[in-house]
Amino acid sequence: MKNIGFAGIILCYGREAQAGKEKNVLGPASEANPDQQILEWRDGTLRTLGMIESSNFLGIRLTGAGTGVIRCLLEGSDPPPLFRQAMDAICRQAAAQGSRVWIDSEQQAVQSTIDKWTIDLMRRYNTCGRALVYNTLQAYRKASRAELEHQLRLSQQDGWTLAVKLVRVLYNGIVRDLLLGTVDGIPQDEFPPLKLFLATHNTETVRQTANLAKRLSDTGQLKVAPEFGQLQGMADDIGFEIIHSADAAKSTIEANTEGSSGVHGTFVPLVYKCLTWGSLRECMRYLVRRAEGNMGATGRLKEGLLPIVAELWHRSMGSVRRQGSGS
Repeated sequence: MKNIGFAGIILCYGREAQAGKEKNVLGPASEANPDQQILEWRDGTLRTLGMIESSNFLGIRLTGAGTGVIRCLLEGSDPPPLFRQAMDAICRQAAAQGSRVWIDSEQQAVQSTIDKWTIDLMRRYNTCGRALVYNTLQAYRKASRAELEHQLRLSQQDGWTLAVKLVRVLYNGIVRDLLLGTVDGIPQDEFPPLKLFLATHNTETVRQTANLAKRLSDTGQLKVAPEFGQLQGMADDIGFEIIHSADAAKSTIEANTEGSSGVHGTFVPLVYKCLTWGSLRECMRYLVRRAEGNMGATGRLKEGLLPIVAELWHRSMGSVRRQGSGS
């Protein structure tokens, strides 16, 4: 992926489960004993972590750790001690190799507890200006802004770095406020450290966010430099558009040696591709979710097809012109 311009990958371990209507567990995690489930999930997650490089992301779903963990998630209780040890092992290994950890959002029945556990992980590992653990917020939900502001205030008062992955996001007030550092109740000059990742296939959202970040960066007003990511095989048109923007920004930096990438310098946008792996059995729930989520992909495919056809035409005509000039 890096050879074609992407900043890296997000590699997700596909093991997950679903709480049924009667709070039973649906999926492969429902069969072994609870401790064994946690150990299998830990080992698979560490194996996934071993496949990625520094600066890349590890994506995990906490329900993959099995029935005991899901029961605690549903009840809103503390995580089992063995699970806490497993998460510590995962976070320590990620920190040692310079990778980052995504905690994915899941069913609403367990999401509030996932947020609580993830905040605890960020409080312990996102220190000294480092963002190791990312929480996921679903931007389309009405409660997302209040939850985001709550987590920002917690990070401000306790002195840790909030790291957020926004999914199902449209270009809206939340995105603009974060880039500008204008959130209700927090003075702009006291805005706490924040890492922001936009995981979206919405072309206009990515384009407008990247353009705003560039404008704010050029005037020294950018508080939060966003990163972007899409699933492998989806929204490649906007992914390559961001790569072209990054190349242009790097050229600007080279031409102006005083420039720098990131906040308060020349903004160099970074875009990643997300992949999921695991056995077919482990990935079954993921495959079902993707099938459901892709039902509306036909319209997006039509949108992405025109830029691809235009690029192929441009390359083919360029080749013809070069051959003609050489004859």
